[in-house]
Amino acid sequence: MINKYNLQIDPSLFSFVNDEALVGTNINQEYFWEGFSSIVNQFQPINKLLLDKRHQIQSQLNNWNKKNKGKEISIQEQKEYLQEI
Repeated sequence: MINKYNLQIDPSLFSFVNDEALVGTNINQEYFWEGFSSIVNQFQPINKLLLDKRHQIQSQLNNWNKKNKGKEISIQEQKEYLQEI
């Protein structure tokens, strides 16, 4: 991993951004990584909350599917459950 501005960046991504994506854009590599780090850090708290919520919903879906395995569930019942959670 490449450490830059409090980010751990996969070398392939780092090379792609620096050697291909930024070429011809007049954006300095350091400027890009510093700005990207700022954005990542700004949105990290809300991103964590959203990922936690997604995990919670996925767990509920997994439990519901286990509980109802082999049962014939109508589309309406499935929709109602999804709206409930």
